[in-house]
Amino acid sequence: MSGFEKDGYWFLPEKPDREVFGRLIFYPEKAPKLLLSNTLEESKSIEQIANGNSFEVLNGYFLDGKEVTLVYCYRRGGLKTGVQTAEIFARYIIVGHHFKSKADIKFSEISARYTYLEEWVLSSSFEISWQAQDEESKHEITLKQSIESPKELGSLSGFTVSMHDLPWIPVEHLNLFRFLGEIPTKLSVEEKKSILFKSDAEKPFEDFIDALILFQDLLIFCTGEMINIYDVISFPFVRKKKIRIPKSIEIAMRLGAIEPENTVVSKSGFAVKSYGERYKAVEEEVLEPELIQIYFSTGAAQNEKQKLNRVKALLMFHEIKEKMPYVLTNWELNKQEVGSIFDLYLRLTYIPERHADDLFLTISQAIEAFHRVSHKQDKFDSDMFNSAREAMIKSIPKRPTKYGLNNNEESAELITKLREFIESKLQYINEFSLKERLVELYNEHQECLPDGLFELGEIEDFSKQVRDTRGSLTHLSKSSSQKRSKHIIPREERRELIRKLLVLLQACLIKKIGLDDAQVKAVLSRR
Repeated sequence: MSGFEKDGYWFLPEKPDREVFGRLIFYPEKAPKLLLSNTLEESKSIEQIANGNSFEVLNGYFLDGKEVTLVYCYRRGGLKTGVQTAEIFARYIIVGHHFKSKADIKFSEISARYTYLEEWVLSSSFEISWQAQDEESKHEITLKQSIESPKELGSLSGFTVSMHDLPWIPVEHLNLFRFLGEIPTKLSVEEKKSILFKSDAEKPFEDFIDALILFQDLLIFCTGEMINIYDVISFPFVRKKKIRIPKSIEIAMRLGAIEPENTVVSKSGFAVKSYGERYKAVEEEVLEPELIQIYFSTGAAQNEKQKLNRVKALLMFHEIKEKMPYVLTNWELNKQEVGSIFDLYLRLTYIPERHADDLFLTISQAIEAFHRVSHKQDKFDSDMFNSAREAMIKSIPKRPTKYGLNNNEESAELITKLREFIESKLQYINEFSLKERLVELYNEHQECLPDGLFELGEIEDFSKQVRDTRGSLTHLSKSSSQKRSKHIIPREERRELIRKLLVLLQACLIKKIGLDDAQVKAVLSRR
């Protein structure tokens, strides 16, 4: 989304007569902010001013006449001397219509563009041909854009998701060129695609925003790049009051059957005619499509010069194109059930520059968490284990004399703490260790892994290296430096350990969104 600063007049929907001049400031990396020259309502008390006010919606006009609605507004509290002003923050900016309440903001479809989308899809709508009509003087270069019908990708959050090609020159610009008779001397050719989210019935706009962000996360997962959302638009039918001249009166005026009663000529030479009380235009309410633009903070400014690193990308569109309906369904399902694991993986993109130890810990944490939520957690039958655990706890002597201690209050307290400590330790011994989790995940996904990633029988040593290296980083002590495990990999040699651990995690996640073993192996081998 591109930033802007625009002046206008602002008011509360319930107090349209109290308009206040102010400037709306929006940049993608910050929350929208409105700076007003006065307050929107009469303050009832000093306490109210100090605490601030919240507004569900706030309406306004830009100076160019465009209607604006701000949603989820909050006025920062505080007292200032001198001229009374107001600083209001909003979550969403909706340009194109006045909505009186949040409940009124509903759409049946919204489209958005995403950075890297065109390069990720790698499908051009352009054709370029060249021919020489005359060997000496004339050459012809033809640039043709074919706008294909929308490609339905599947469903996400109850919306039908489709991809659209956009014309590189908007039709209204072509009409303007024709009307003005201008011949453009410089045109920028650009492939443009958008993603349309459509519902059979109107839904709250925040449901659309959630779907947009869910699709954004999928693109981040596939590309390994930070993806920004921009050009979020809709064309809902809204009620408008329009002035219409009855057909009979319009025809009569054109034929000269109705003469103007008053004519005023301006200094510029324009004549303004009035036809009297008997011949009035009719005001009526109509439903017309209205362009709605939605702005909200995306956390980063749009950089149109960015290029997708296709080697770095985990999944290109052509690799999941045929399975896109399953991918979208599984992505939504997994984000609900194991979203924290995918979020841990996405942190590798959110924070690309990090210390090797931090990178190792993040990946090992993600792969351990993946096993926790997708596999059974008990090594032994839980009823049998709980019975054995209770028997072990009961076998601990309660009398201090059994430990050679004096039978007093201090010794009794010590025995109690010992029992609680042993009880807490026994609670977790029925869980799988990190080493066991890695071995099980490897056995399940070895057909997905690139050839040569692990040597025959290497997984045993590899899992011990991950376990002991992770332990050395999370359980530091003076003795750890003196009693060092042979499986702890030195920091300067951990890059290969991290690479193999990351590929194993990627195999787990890609398979989870719907690709089979052969497809996962092909994707990871390409990288």
